[in-house]
Amino acid sequence: MKILNKNTLELLRLFYKHPQSQFYIQEIGRLLGKKPGVFQRALNNLQKDGLLLSEYKANARFFRLNKDYYIYNELKSIIDKSAKVWLILFAFLFCVNFSYAAEKPLSVTEVIQIAYKNNKDIQMQEQEVIAASANIIGAASVFYPQLNLQATYTHNDSVLVQNIYSGYVNDNLIKLAASQSIYSGGANRANFNQAKLSFNAQNETLRAKKMDIEFDAKRLYYGLLLAYETERCRCCWARLPRYRCLSAALAL
Repeated sequence: MKILNKNTLELLRLFYKHPQSQFYIQEIGRLLGKKPGVFQRALNNLQKDGLLLSEYKANARFFRLNKDYYIYNELKSIIDKSAKVWLILFAFLFCVNFSYAAEKPLSVTEVIQIAYKNNKDIQMQEQEVIAASANIIGAASVFYPQLNLQATYTHNDSVLVQNIYSGYVNDNLIKLAASQSIYSGGANRANFNQAKLSFNAQNETLRAKKMDIEFDAKRLYYGLLLAYETERCRCCWARLPRYRCLSAALAL
């Protein structure tokens, strides 16, 4: 089985952004900023699987989208979204058993987890939650005793006492002090409550973003799966003799 790679995704994005256009391989390489030859195998696979159509014009082979492809609209709805769902598309294609799909289809839960892991907004929001959690710890620290440790050491030269050098005199000092804030006019409690509210707000923002990604993932996942099953059922019915006879009678 062939694996859906980055070149294939770039081709799909190019063709679905320009559904009315057709491109030859040198033009594709120029538009995508790569050597044309790296797309040859991916173009052949997409054409073989029916996503693309090709024709020769003046000794050049042109490729264009197949708008009659059975999940054309589902793929278009994915590609019309921002670049952050491209990995989700990669996972969805695993599930519908394309000829370049993975050996083991992904479940919808696995697709959602992949979407979470590769979504930049969610990654940034998770860091905001971690920072808000650290702020709670900082705000709570004022309620604990503060311990201060101080140590000094002074080395002096020999000291003359009554015309006699008595040796060296060293000064050593160690201090340990503890303090506790008793009353701050409610400022410490207010800072702590504000830190907790900020943490809760960041958590809710993260949850909302995850819900949006989960909704899109499920909708696109089941949309592609439904399109695939519809096409599979149509092909199965087409193989039945009774169906073929009924289709021929209706055509008359």
